[in-house]
Amino acid sequence: MTADRTPDPTAHGPAPLAPDAGDLAARFRAAAPVLAADPAAIVARGRRRRRATRVAVGALAVAAVAGVTTAAVALLGPGPTPPADAPPPPAVDEGGVALWLSADRVPPGDVAVAAALVSRDGTTATFGVEADLERWDGDSWEPYRKTGLCLADWHCTARWYAPGAPEVQGFNDIGLGVGPGAPGPLVRFTTDGLAPGWYRVVQESVDGVVAHGVLEVADGAPAPAPLWPEDSPAVTVQPPLVPASGGDVALVPLVPPDDGGNLSAEMLSGAMAGLDPDALVQRWADGAWADVGTVATEEPAAESVPGELAARLPALDPGAYRVLLRGNGKELEGSFWVVGDPTSSGDPTPSASDRPAVTCADDDLACLLDAWLAALVGGTGLASEPAVVGPQPDVPYAARAVQVADAGGELARTVGVLVTSTDGPDLGFADPDVEREVAVGDVTVHEGATPDDRAAALVECGGFRFLVRANLDDERTRERTWALAEDLAAGMATCPDDAAALRALLAAAP
Repeated sequence: MTADRTPDPTAHGPAPLAPDAGDLAARFRAAAPVLAADPAAIVARGRRRRRATRVAVGALAVAAVAGVTTAAVALLGPGPTPPADAPPPPAVDEGGVALWLSADRVPPGDVAVAAALVSRDGTTATFGVEADLERWDGDSWEPYRKTGLCLADWHCTARWYAPGAPEVQGFNDIGLGVGPGAPGPLVRFTTDGLAPGWYRVVQESVDGVVAHGVLEVADGAPAPAPLWPEDSPAVTVQPPLVPASGGDVALVPLVPPDDGGNLSAEMLSGAMAGLDPDALVQRWADGAWADVGTVATEEPAAESVPGELAARLPALDPGAYRVLLRGNGKELEGSFWVVGDPTSSGDPTPSASDRPAVTCADDDLACLLDAWLAALVGGTGLASEPAVVGPQPDVPYAARAVQVADAGGELARTVGVLVTSTDGPDLGFADPDVEREVAVGDVTVHEGATPDDRAAALVECGGFRFLVRANLDDERTRERTWALAEDLAAGMATCPDDAAALRALLAAAP
């Protein structure tokens, strides 16, 4: 759907920002893992399309928007206050993955803070939304509170509860993927109810990688930049952490679902219709938003989300920023932050020659499978993130959540792809009842639906099997799920029989 991009001749504002920055996407690609292989040997056909960062979905399922509540429940007591003369916590090594926070010092009260996982040394990991809050008692970090962090499109702000509270006894099975040059998605929480002191937000990945971010609640601390609104249409800027040199970003609509929990493509594109072609950029300074200039927006060459726009940011000073999209009586706000480098503590993004190649151990079949699956999905032009199907320490597998467009005009679907060895243990996912078979080159795609009414397709390639499965079984979901399976099959120019052949295909060994 094409939005009305007619400029408002009566509009006046700051001068346009000069688009003198390099391609941000290229900078992020420069920090991606090195796969020492010719992609043409892995993917038979494909196309390159810029995609917004996506969220991996645990158990190959989508968390229903309607299941996320924004109710503000009172926090449980602030707890004891450390002595006023207690020393601050010592600086510690952040490890391979850090939890970036939009503010490291805030005043007491209801202050919303954004967070994102960043890989500092090339580590790739999958986290959940579960987070622990530790408090510095003057000598050590002590367990204090717990929450499930809120993703941007959940339209909520996470609150902290005592570990035994009923609100934190279960969490949506969502995976937050992070890797080289690819920060995790933005999440948000509030500091409401936290007494002055030092706090550490801690997350642990499914394979034991620990990330944390430290902030101080202090009387007299300046208020940080307000975040995008959670209860009205807004945009998410992707990526939200932008190098000081600037670059390309996507402006993706965030629209709360209706009273019935429904969200359609028309709602997303409608929120972006009639907006002025120039977006205002503002920086948070001295407790207020100050105009910086304007940037031109345009429809992207390949739309990932209905209504999505593209923009190029120029070089900007580090700090907190927002974009304002205005027109047709609307104003949509999106938050972003300019940092020295979004994946490290200020060091320049390493060039490909400075980075070690990411390789898999000889016996790490799961690593090889994920590299292969990521390459195949990338060849379709779609973005994907690692997914988790539960604790399966003895079953080598790879799983990814892929966002696919819906040509029928409904909201885009998230489709899970699981790859395992044909002679390996069963992960318990039902094969589809085959309704039709489609030959794609030398590979056959078996298409149908699972016994529990999920659109699905099965592809066997050499010694490996790919299960492509959605969470629904309506006609349009089937169409997109089956099409994804056929696109993946089209990329299987070579079908390895075992791990050794797969390693040779990927050329991951030094």
